Amino acid sequence: MSSLLIVAPLIVVICAFIGWITNVVAVKMIFRPVERIRILGPLGWQGVLPRHAPRFARDVANMIAEEFFTLRDLAGQVDAAHIHGKLAPLLHRTIDAGIARFTDELPEEVKESGIVSEGVVAVVKKQFLDEVDRLVPEIRDLVAQRMDSLVDLRDEVVKNLTGANVARLEELMLTVVGKEFRWIEYYGGILGAAFGLVQVGLLSLGVTTLWLNPVIGAVVGLATNWIAIVMLFAPRHPLDLGVVTLQGVFPGRQREIAVTLARVVDREMMKFGELLDLMLARGFGDELRRFVAGRLNGFIKERLQMLLTILAAADVEVSVERITDDILELAAAELPGMLAEVKELAESQIDVIGLVQSSLEDMDKMRFEQILRGLVKQDEPILIGYGGLLGGIIGLVQMALVAVLS
Repeated sequence: MSSLLIVAPLIVVICAFIGWITNVVAVKMIFRPVERIRILGPLGWQGVLPRHAPRFARDVANMIAEEFFTLRDLAGQVDAAHIHGKLAPLLHRTIDAGIARFTDELPEEVKESGIVSEGVVAVVKKQFLDEVDRLVPEIRDLVAQRMDSLVDLRDEVVKNLTGANVARLEELMLTVVGKEFRWIEYYGGILGAAFGLVQVGLLSLGVTTLWLNPVIGAVVGLATNWIAIVMLFAPRHPLDLGVVTLQGVFPGRQREIAVTLARVVDREMMKFGELLDLMLARGFGDELRRFVAGRLNGFIKERLQMLLTILAAADVEVSVERITDDILELAAAELPGMLAEVKELAESQIDVIGLVQSSLEDMDKMRFEQILRGLVKQDEPILIGYGGLLGGIIGLVQMALVAVLS
């Protein structure tokens, strides 16, 4: 009994160490090594995350697209009226230049006749600006409608998190669930010590077989990893045990995780300006030009019909398409400045953090667990398996040391 009193603390410490170190190594092996290391012939090892980076990135992309927002949702946050108000000086310059070009090309006798007087020009300008008032929100809606079809949100997220950018995926994972991985390590030590007490109990009953060491080591490694993972998620709701209240780490930190994940998504998400550039590079510029040209042609023929009729009676041939082309040409000269303003204003209005945070904070705890567990679920068996393997190896070392010392 006296020898057991001396050995018992050592057993508890060793089991605690096994539980802790196996969890630490198992977590590290998720991320390292980044490049595959050859161990023996065709056998080798590469960290789980870098090896399966496309799948992890796709899971993150699916989570964003299915749970938080679509690109159309982002575009829908843009206040068209606010943008139009900020762009008013540029639009006024474009309309003024277009009208001036048109009137300058009129025959002298028409100019002198007063058909196109300053009052008429003022009315025409106001009608043009009123039409632009209606056109700006329609352009915003067209951008929103076409954004999801021209830009695949999932593919863009995967590109941002894989290949040369795989380090960003690791940073994302550690930012969101890094604290939980540390909990797995701590739980490993605590639960390992508990299993050490079980081993001490077996020794007190006379069970002293050396082969018990690697068996217990493997059991401790498997069990501590499994229980630690379970305790991340369960219980979902606070469980009052009188002395202590238990709740899974993830559900207990739902609000904190919502804030963290929202910031991560905002950081990794393409900015609205980048999305707009991508749309333009994929042909949206031509589509937008056709849309605006069609609207302006219709507007000129319908709203300025009387003026066109008067000019036709004065033998002045007017091409509606030519007027539209002139306006669009002048607008194209202002386009870089307009685009820069639109991007800046839109990005100041789009609240990715708010969308993600509110979605997660208000989410049912079951669904919240499914989302976060989905990021690591496929690798839970690997984490648990590593724990058992490493625990068994440490148990073998422990058995060998006992045999040598004996």
